[in-house]
Amino acid sequence: MEHLISFELLSGIAGGVHVFFFIVESILLPRSVAVQKIFGITKDHMNESVALFSINQGFYNLMLALATFYGLYHGEHALVEGTLFILLGAATVLIITTSGKLYRGAILQGGPPLAALLLSRTK
Repeated sequence: MEHLISFELLSGIAGGVHVFFFIVESILLPRSVAVQKIFGITKDHMNESVALFSINQGFYNLMLALATFYGLYHGEHALVEGTLFILLGAATVLIITTSGKLYRGAILQGGPPLAALLLSRTK
């Protein structure tokens, strides 16, 4: 039983992280030079195309978070696990495609899903 509670807690954290990513990518990045700097985007490179891509990416993260929360609320363990695998896969792609430059973001994105998935397999 305690593994299930830990699985749910870590899954909820994973969902919450992706709500945070939604806020950063869809709301803050298109408007904030400080946030653009975190992503290595100069003021000269921030244009409508980058903003639209960022907004789309943010909403993608929001939908993953909502799928996680929906699964948790309705006790749909398989849905939550599936969503966690997607979150973990995205973190893996992030670490590989950026040559480790965004490792903190990858750990934030992939750590909770990985821990939750490991716990779900030990119950």
